[in-house]
Amino acid sequence: MIELTFHRESVCMGDDAGNGIQQLKMADDAVLEDLIHVILHGGCGNEWPIPYTGGHAMWAINSNVGILAYVCDDAELVLYPGLDKKTALKNIGLVSTFGAHVEYKDFFDMADYDDIDELIRMRMAFIAEEAGSMDEHQQAILEEQLARYFERNLHNRLVAFVAKDKGRIVSVVYLLIIEMPANLRLSNGLYGEVLNVYTEQAYRGKGLCTKLLRNLVEFAKSKGLGCIDLSATDKGYGIYKRLGFIDKKTNYTEMRLTIN
Repeated sequence: MIELTFHRESVCMGDDAGNGIQQLKMADDAVLEDLIHVILHGGCGNEWPIPYTGGHAMWAINSNVGILAYVCDDAELVLYPGLDKKTALKNIGLVSTFGAHVEYKDFFDMADYDDIDELIRMRMAFIAEEAGSMDEHQQAILEEQLARYFERNLHNRLVAFVAKDKGRIVSVVYLLIIEMPANLRLSNGLYGEVLNVYTEQAYRGKGLCTKLLRNLVEFAKSKGLGCIDLSATDKGYGIYKRLGFIDKKTNYTEMRLTIN
C-alpha cells in the first residue's frame, strides 16, 4: 500500500467542504492517472467532496516531486506536463500533494502581436511536417509572408488559439473568419474555416488541440458565425467528429485552378 497526503484548500478546489490534510492510500501498482482520478473523484476508500473546476478555472496538482497534472473545465481536461500518466507511483518518491490555483490564460489564450514570432515558428513546423523539407530560400520567403500576414490579419480575419508551456506556444489552431455575400444558409455572410491544427510532438496525446478547438467553437458562436468548415486528416477525423463536426455533403464538386 502506498500512503501519501493531499492538502485540499478552497482557494483552488472551489468550496470549503473537506478542506485540510487528507490521507490517501493507493494500491502498490497504482499509476499517476489513478492518483489524479482519486483526488478529483474519490474512490479506493478515499472520499471527499468532488472539486469544482469549471468556468475556465484551472489549477495544478503539485507535489514534493513537482507538478503532477493541470486540471481545467470541471476536470474535463487533465494535462500531465512532465511524468507520463502511466508512471508507477512507487517509482517517483511521492509523499505529499496539494492543489494550487493557476491562471487560465497562462496556458490557453488567443495569440497577440507579441506572439507573432512563435506563430511563424509553429506554422513553419506544420508546413515542414505536412509537405516535407524546404531549402533556405523557400523558408525565407514563407517566413517573410507570414510576418506580414499576421501583422495585417491577427485579431481581424484570423484568430489563433494557443496553448503555452512556460510562455512558449506548444499547440495552435487557427480560425479564419470569412465574409461572403449572404445566402439563405448564412444570412450575415459570416463563416469560419479551421486551419493549422498543430501540436508539438512532445505534447501530443494530452488533449490540447481538443481544448483549443472547443475554445474556437465557443468563440465562433459568440461572433455569430453560421458554420465552421475544416479539412480533416485521418488522424484528426475522430476528434472533429466528437466535437460535433460532420461530413460535408454538397451538390457541388470542389475544383481548383492553379495559377502559380
